[in-house]
Amino acid sequence: MEPEPRLDDSQSFDDLRDLPPPEAAGQLADIITRVIGDPVENASRDGGAIELLADRRAGDPLLGYLPLTALETLAARCTDRLRENSECRHSRETAWRLLDVLRRSVLLCRIGEQGETAGWADRILALVEASNFTFGQLFHKRASCYGERTLFRVPSGDSSRTVTWRQVAGRVDLIARSLLALTAETPDRTVAILSRNSLEMALVDLACLNTGIVNVMVPATATETDVAYILDHAKVGPLFVSGGDLMQKVRNVRDQLPDLGPIITLNTASGSMRDSIDFEHLLARSSETTTDELAMRRAGQKIDDLATVMYTSGTTGTPKGICFTQRNIVFKRFARALALPEIGEDDRFLCYLPLFHTFGRFLEMTGCVFWGATYCFAPDPSIESLTRHMREVEATVLISVPMKWMQLFDVIRQSVDVISADDAEIQTAVRSHTGAGLRWGLSAAGYLDPEIFRFFQRDGIELMSGFGMTEATGGITMTPPGRYKEESLGPGLPGIEVALADDGELIIRGPYVMQGYLDPPEGVESFDDQGWFHTGDLMERSDDGFFQIVDRKKEIYKNIHGETIAPQKIENLFRDFDSVGRIFLVGDHRPYNTALIFPNFEFEDLDLRSLSDEELKAHFRSLVVSANSFLAPYERIIDFAIIGRDFDGERGELTAKGTYRRKVIERSFSDQIS
Repeated sequence: MEPEPRLDDSQSFDDLRDLPPPEAAGQLADIITRVIGDPVENASRDGGAIELLADRRAGDPLLGYLPLTALETLAARCTDRLRENSECRHSRETAWRLLDVLRRSVLLCRIGEQGETAGWADRILALVEASNFTFGQLFHKRASCYGERTLFRVPSGDSSRTVTWRQVAGRVDLIARSLLALTAETPDRTVAILSRNSLEMALVDLACLNTGIVNVMVPATATETDVAYILDHAKVGPLFVSGGDLMQKVRNVRDQLPDLGPIITLNTASGSMRDSIDFEHLLARSSETTTDELAMRRAGQKIDDLATVMYTSGTTGTPKGICFTQRNIVFKRFARALALPEIGEDDRFLCYLPLFHTFGRFLEMTGCVFWGATYCFAPDPSIESLTRHMREVEATVLISVPMKWMQLFDVIRQSVDVISADDAEIQTAVRSHTGAGLRWGLSAAGYLDPEIFRFFQRDGIELMSGFGMTEATGGITMTPPGRYKEESLGPGLPGIEVALADDGELIIRGPYVMQGYLDPPEGVESFDDQGWFHTGDLMERSDDGFFQIVDRKKEIYKNIHGETIAPQKIENLFRDFDSVGRIFLVGDHRPYNTALIFPNFEFEDLDLRSLSDEELKAHFRSLVVSANSFLAPYERIIDFAIIGRDFDGERGELTAKGTYRRKVIERSFSDQIS
């Protein structure tokens, strides 16, 4: 039997384009794995192979057959070259081209099918680090690749307008040049954004992430007190604001912030105030920074540089600043792609989650940048608006908190009897609301009934369950596509170490877990002495590696809308009310907060025992109204119940230290909880 023909070194890689893909892949693997003694010739050969694979028309068919071991060899050699000489521009460009190949769906699916996900997460991380592949490089590689394709769809009246990659890249560079001019005199100050979702907000964020300007996302839901704290704690200079109500918050605290820099209004509805400048006026300063200076700034970023700070609720109420590096942001995108190998450049995300939260900012916005997908702004989060726009933009992906999936399920049930109707009728009803394209969904930040997961999965929408935290740039676990398990949060995502401490607490560490907290208070540690971050959630793990939440160790929870609430912060507001003996907040996975109040019947200023039920209720209602005035709308107590007994350690409701066992108390007083 004659040996298969081999390609001579002198022949062009172009010759492989004319061969059937299986034969071409075999010959390419032979070329890649052949030992060559000359390092220059070796690098040239690897560059030619990667260039061939990077050509979508020729490369994708080859990736369906090329042995993974050949790609391992390429990745290892590229990494080794960069470790020997990290300043070689040609080696970096070759590595970046290979990283582009390694995100292709055809390859990622094969990696998953062959059980090689963990190994490839390690190889990709090594290549990202060795080549210093920052978000700025990622963004501009995608912009040059996709050019006139759509990155953003923005609501405009009764329709929407599209914004291409080329347009976005031009605007992002303009904003970045303007910001570099604005911050030149105060380089130690961060840039903050206080806004609801808008194209301008996304563009400013991208400009900062692209250029190494550390930015801070201030939640639009934050109270005035928290806004003032964040702007001071993060040492904010320039502040971008949109919306009259958000500008009013800044006006009310401006005098407390002597070091706050200029305030840039993102739209005319924001109004104006002292030190404020119009967005377009800021852009006029772009001429002060040359394109060469911008390119040098982008090229000067390092993979372990601080990129951004996001804030989340602290257990006692003071927001915690969470620091993310370029590594955190970039590698998380590859890790999520390994977990969702079929998502790609033809997908359209309908997005309503806030850009100041990790799922909205990282999974949706930077995810669309990574995948080359389209990010479609939802004009408002009502289920009527979401279903209308799902159909209009032909959305293929919806990431949401459980509430929206529950509402969508209810809307569908109003149009078809899901018990008696046949499969075709149900499918028609589902698609009449979601449109024909929706095929991927994720429900996170709360509990969703398995019946709803199964319903959408039966009707062509792969709805997955997940668990995440801001500290992990979002997702930590997820049920893999096609492997949903009831009451489960799934196994750990690729690229992260997930374990259980001795008491069952979920602990994590890895390259997309935060760098640490920004200037934490004394006694607050980001990690333990072995580098683990403690999530505060008690979990169980099944034999197949799927996690299930058991209880919460930390004093924090999410409501059904996915908003983070620190109950201790709210309960502490009642410490100065002597008529309150005990107060307990209930709101985990619920639409609103309810309080259980046990009166202090020893209160001397008022004989509480002599009051009628209505009078007692009116007294405590006035205290609740007073406390609510210090809270954000989603934190407020909507209902409360007066209970007839105090919490009891012998009933298991209190720990030995007198702290609440929240799950036990909720069970004991379930009849009084709305």
